[in-house]
Amino acid sequence: MTQPNKKVHDSTSSSRATAESSKAWTGVDALVVMGFSLMGALLLWGKAAIFQRVAEGEDMPLSWENLMVLLSALWVLQFMGALCAALTTRKPGAAFVGYVMTVILCRALVGSFDQLGWSTIIATGLAMEAAFFAFKYTRFTILSGALAGAAAVLVTGIATFATRDLAPGDAAIQFRAEVIQFLVTVVTVAPVSYLLAMTVRSAFYKL
Repeated sequence: MTQPNKKVHDSTSSSRATAESSKAWTGVDALVVMGFSLMGALLLWGKAAIFQRVAEGEDMPLSWENLMVLLSALWVLQFMGALCAALTTRKPGAAFVGYVMTVILCRALVGSFDQLGWSTIIATGLAMEAAFFAFKYTRFTILSGALAGAAAVLVTGIATFATRDLAPGDAAIQFRAEVIQFLVTVVTVAPVSYLLAMTVRSAFYKL
C-alpha cells in the first residue's frame, strides 16, 4: 500500500519542482526582456520625436485633428515591448520589468530623466503584470496580451485625467484619444506582439 502512495507523492513533488523551475528566469529570458524593452524604447522615442516636430509646426501634411488621432494610435506602441517580453518568456515579472525598462531606456535615448511620473509608470507595469497573473501565468495568448494592454491604457488614461486640469473641450478630445488607444491596443498591438513573440520564442525556446 505504501509503494503506490510513494510513487504518487514523488510524481507530485516532481511536477511541483518542474513548475517552479519553469517560472525561474534564465539568462536568455533576461536578454529577451532587455531586447524587447529596447525595441519599445525606440518606438516610444520615435513617437516622441514625431510629436515634437508637430508641436513645433514642422511637417504637418495632415490637419491637427487627424494628427492627434495618429499620435493617439502611436502612443500605445510603448506597451509593445512589455507585451512581447511577457508573451515570449512567459515568466512572472516580465511585463512589469519590460515596461519599466522601456521607459528608462527611452529617457536615456532622449538624454533626460526629468518629469518622470514614477507612480504612473509603476502602476502601469503592475497593471500589465496583473493581467497575466490573473491567469496564474498559464495562458499567454492574444487574449491575455490584449487584457494586459487594455489595463495599461486604462491606468495611463486615469492618470492623465487625474493629474491634468482639463477643460471640458480638452477632456472630450482626451477621452476620444483614450478610446482610440484602447482599440488600437486590443485590435493591433496585442496580435502583432503575440506574433512577434511566437517568432522569437520559436527561435530561442523549445516549444
